[in-house]
Amino acid sequence: MATNGGIIGKSNKASFGKCVVTTKTATTTFTLQSGTRQIQALLVGGGGSGGTVIGGGGGGGGYRCVTDIQLATNSVAIVVGGGGSGSGYNAAPDNGDDTSVTGLCGAVTSAGGGGGATASFASGAYADGGSGGGGSYNWAGNGVGNTPPVSPPQGNPGGQGENGPNYAGGGGGGAGAAGATGTGSSGGNGGAGSSASPLSGTTYAGGGGGSGSINDNQVGGCGGSGGGGLGQRNTPGVAATNGATNTGGGGGGRTNNPGAAPGTNGGSGIAVVKELNRASGVWSMQSQFSAKSQG
Repeated sequence: MATNGGIIGKSNKASFGKCVVTTKTATTTFTLQSGTRQIQALLVGGGGSGGTVIGGGGGGGGYRCVTDIQLATNSVAIVVGGGGSGSGYNAAPDNGDDTSVTGLCGAVTSAGGGGGATASFASGAYADGGSGGGGSYNWAGNGVGNTPPVSPPQGNPGGQGENGPNYAGGGGGGAGAAGATGTGSSGGNGGAGSSASPLSGTTYAGGGGGSGSINDNQVGGCGGSGGGGLGQRNTPGVAATNGATNTGGGGGGRTNNPGAAPGTNGGSGIAVVKELNRASGVWSMQSQFSAKSQG
């Protein structure tokens, strides 16, 4: 059809974002440049909590780089997921919260990481999520990553815990690799995070390390690159650590010493948005005039 000025062809809504990249570390409604109608986004969900009682490491938050998010206006709603909460000694695993961007066709979401297992929690073991939580010593299995499933995958599974005689927690899964299984010598290492997105060279969404055994000479697993927390060791005393803030890293697993200690927290997520310069087909005269006016 003919559009403004007699140009023939399909009129397409252009985006004049000048390739500006902005990082958001908290939930907000973000006003973009006036001509932006398409964005690309890196979304990292909050990391899962670490388990207690020879607990598994928390899974890293989901890691997604999504292209061609269409916008109706130059305003976009961003939700940055919080990390899972390390609650009481006998509490269930706690997943991190989702991170999302809402465009013209609805929300695009990266899932929170799965919480690590707690051996004394009787009703469940570990949690699925963006990346899966690690298992503890008396539960077979491990948390499944890429839950809910997307393509390409947003994360990896956690590692299994090891039952007696030398108990250990499994590492949480990371965006770049699965968590390692706990062994007779140490808790499993958290899976490595990822820096695959072209929007940021920073590594995000590492899994938390699994707890060492009640045996004093067993070390806790290392946190995965990308903010994963360290698993606990009793002697010499090395405390479990939280996932790093705004990385989506999973929390490290705790031993049963001290017995009343809560689990660790997962790290909050992050969103990185790039405002695109893009148009396909024929631009209307109105779009060309707008672009020229904005330089």
